[in-house]
Order: sequence, then structure tokens, then C-alpha cells
Amino acid sequence: MDTLNIIYLVGALLIFASIMASTLSARLGVPLLLLFLIVGMLAGEDGILGIEFAQYGLANFVGQAALACILLDGGLRTSFKSFRVGLKPAITLATWGVLATVIILGIFVTWLLDVDWRLGLLMAAIVGSTDAAAVFSLLRNGGVKLNDRVQATLELESGANDPLAILLVTGLIALNVDPAGQTILGFLGLLLQQLGFGLGMGLLFGYLLARLLPKIHLAEGMYAILIMSAGLAVFAATNLIGGSGFLAIYLTGVLIGNHKVRSTEHVMRVMDSFAWLSQAVLFVVLGLLVTPSHVIDVWYYSVAIAAFMILLLALLRSISV
Repeated sequence: MDTLNIIYLVGALLIFASIMASTLSARLGVPLLLLFLIVGMLAGEDGILGIEFAQYGLANFVGQAALACILLDGGLRTSFKSFRVGLKPAITLATWGVLATVIILGIFVTWLLDVDWRLGLLMAAIVGSTDAAAVFSLLRNGGVKLNDRVQATLELESGANDPLAILLVTGLIALNVDPAGQTILGFLGLLLQQLGFGLGMGLLFGYLLARLLPKIHLAEGMYAILIMSAGLAVFAATNLIGGSGFLAIYLTGVLIGNHKVRSTEHVMRVMDSFAWLSQAVLFVVLGLLVTPSHVIDVWYYSVAIAAFMILLLALLRSISV
């Protein structure tokens, strides 16, 4: 029982510290999610609390659930107008943009680190897609003003690039482990499966839920919980049949958000809280996985890769948009 209470105490204090640190974001000009990450690092094995956290399975569970919640919230706030003005460049960025980023960055990483090209491409694929949590946080709460087409493109692309990015990471892991057993046809088939099932499940259940919710009479506080549980169910079911759960839950949110739902204003407030909690938990957990003493040994490689990727992504997005 004491161990359980300690976990509750530490977890609550980390979230509390993260939220309190967010008050410094505007004053210091530091991205809010970076502060969440720093809180996790300070609590880690090289930090103040010295927490040794290496539970990658748990981190994966938390990360997927948090990102699903963030994408659902982002979908609920994405209007059909965004699709009209930003769909074409968003699709280009989410497919060819990701692929071009991985190839070019992979070549750079292979040269910089002097590693096998398969490993270089894998490292590039891991960081090659836009982070939906960062994009939605910046656009919704960062005070950033963009024209409608650019903002719509970034929102749609960040929610739609996960299928190809996840596929690339999965395929390149397999290529590193068993190079002889991989084929181009198998890779393309997996891509079509991810996109097809993700698109189909998202549109189907998004439509059904959008028609169902206005007919249900519940206590005001229960609508957001119902939407969240339904969205996570679509996410999990899509993953189970081999589709992209991230694409499915984002599209589900889009369809629900563009139909009238009872207590809409209250739902959006509650979903905003869910999304903020998800972002805080996600980046604190990621911070706990970081060992600063190890990062120091390779910081110059990290800075070089980050700088190259920023310039590359800026170029690709300016061409597409």
C-alpha cells in the first residue's frame, strides 16, 4: 500500500510541477511541451528525485493513449473548411513529404554517424513525422497567427502523417533485423492496409457517432467521457485489424466535431482538459526516459541532426504550401 501511495504522490507532484512550470512558458519564450519534458528529466535518474524509469512498454502504452486523446481533441476542433483549403498540400506533406524527409535525413544521419544505411534510415523515420501534440499545442495555445490555408495544412498533416511514419519505422526495424525477408510488395501492402482500414474505420464510426450523439440525453458532464471512450474504442479496434488507429480517431473527431452535439461548449472544455493532461503526462514520461549524462556525450550529433531536419522540413513545407 505504501508503494502505491508513493506512486500516486510522485505522479501527482510531477503533473502539478508541470502545470506550474507552464506559467513560465510565455515569460521565458520556451515551448510549453519542452517544459513538461524538462520536468520529467529533472525527476529522472540524473535529476532531483533520481527516479530510475526504463519501462518502455509502459511508456509506449501511455504515449499511444495520450496521442490518441490529443488527436481526438484536434479532430473535434477541425472544421470541414480546413479540408477544403488545406487537404491537397496536407496529403502531399503526409506522404511524399514524410518519405522525402526520411530519405534525405537518413542519408545525412548515415554520413554523420558513419553507420549502416539501414540504421540511418531507421533513425530518420523515428523523427521524420510532425508531432501532433506539439503542432496542436502551438496552434491552439501558443498565440501563433497563421493564414487559414497554412494552419489548416499543418493541422491536417500532423494528424494524417502517422500511418506512413509508423509503417516506415516498422518496415525499417524489420529490415535491420531480417534484411532478406523484406519485399517492396509487402511494404506497399502494409501501407495500403494501414491507410485503408484507418480511413474506413474513422469515417464509418465517426459518421455513426455523429448521428447517434445528438439523440442521446445524458448529464452534461458525461458527453465528453462518452466521446472519449468511443474514440479510444475506434482507435483500439482499428489497430487490432491492422489499420492506423491514429488516423481513425482523428477522422472520428472531425466528423463528430462538425455535427451539433449536446453541451458542445462543455464538451470542448472537458476535451481541452483531457488533451492538456495527455500532453503533460506524455512529455513527462518521455523526460523520465532521458538520461542527461548520456545525452551530453552525443549532444553535438543531436544538434546537427535537429538543425538539418529543421531546415529540411522548412524547405519541404514551403514548397508544398
